[in-house]
Amino acid sequence: NVEGFRDILRKTCEAAITTAKLITIGIKPTFAATGYGYIKFIQDSNSNLPGGVYPVSEFVEKPAFEKAQKYLASGNYLWNSGMFVWQVSVILENFQRYLPRLYKRMMTIYDDLGTAKEEASIAKIYPELQSISIDYGILERSDEVLVIPGDFGWNDVGSWDALGAIFPPDENGNIVKANHLGIDTKNSIIYGTEQLIATIDVDNLIIAATPDAILVCPKDKAQSVKDMVELLKEKGLKEYI
Repeated sequence: NVEGFRDILRKTCEAAITTAKLITIGIKPTFAATGYGYIKFIQDSNSNLPGGVYPVSEFVEKPAFEKAQKYLASGNYLWNSGMFVWQVSVILENFQRYLPRLYKRMMTIYDDLGTAKEEASIAKIYPELQSISIDYGILERSDEVLVIPGDFGWNDVGSWDALGAIFPPDENGNIVKANHLGIDTKNSIIYGTEQLIATIDVDNLIIAATPDAILVCPKDKAQSVKDMVELLKEKGLKEYI
């Protein structure tokens, strides 16, 4: 829903200007997702905020299924889309408050922008900056975060589950983006490059094959891929990530 997305962006930009706060777009959940972070918001606040703009109570990590069901039923949780709008001056104030050392180094680069030192300054200082997400570093700590609920057909294309909304399944319920030959194969996601993937009596699996690695897991365990990523790191196998 492109027009719906544009409307939300316009509203978000207006809120960022009129409130001078950090604005994020939250997605109205349609199922108990365990692969998304959530935003809890305060619906009945006594603030003077524009209509449809709400204070954020907390950011919540990816929940277990039972908790995700409660979030869905409560009506005051949104999926964290990772989309933000703010004034430059406002986000810099928050950097200075919550990440002062990072802010100081950033300002060193800023002072050199547009000068002969710009390229060398970025090359030297940027690799030294603290590696931290905007969520952890600022948004989860700031009391100046507002959220606007959106409903425009959003999907996190970084998750396997989202492929079902992007690519229609075949007559057996499979989503196949591979050189595949199957017997009694259904309700599965099969992804590959050139090599043939052959399956027999397979149901509800994710099979992903690349030139250097193969992943096989039940569809309902798709979010556990992050655990495998951590295990690969622990085993010194980062080249397969």
